[in-house]
Amino acid sequence: MNSATENLAPLANTRVHAAVREIKSLIKRTDRDCGCSSVVGDLLRSLSPNEQGPVVRELFGAAVRQRMKVIALSELLNDVTGLSELPDRGELEEASMLFEDMAEQARLGSQFLGALSVHCTDNRIARPNLFSTSESAQ
Repeated sequence: MNSATENLAPLANTRVHAAVREIKSLIKRTDRDCGCSSVVGDLLRSLSPNEQGPVVRELFGAAVRQRMKVIALSELLNDVTGLSELPDRGELEEASMLFEDMAEQARLGSQFLGALSVHCTDNRIARPNLFSTSESAQ
């Protein structure tokens, strides 16, 4: 195998992982008005088309996983008894924590999708198939 080709694969892999880490870090530490969509767009444009696809798929997968967390928390909230009547303090606290966690998970999912929205509207960025079978199974 060509040594130049061998050196490019780890570099691309490193760049993809670094991009994903940077985007996730930005999303997790900022509020809704972070302006991270433009930062993500700039970051994606700095990558080659072969590098963009894995980054976009990973971030889309992260949003799908957030959705699954919200669904699971919603099911737990359905299991809290007594919310149709006057609940006791423990039930109120449990329901309150579930709502807070749902809100945080939903916020993160929204941030992931919002950050990727620039990818879907920017013609300069290659658009891989986001709905591959590996993503929908997660």
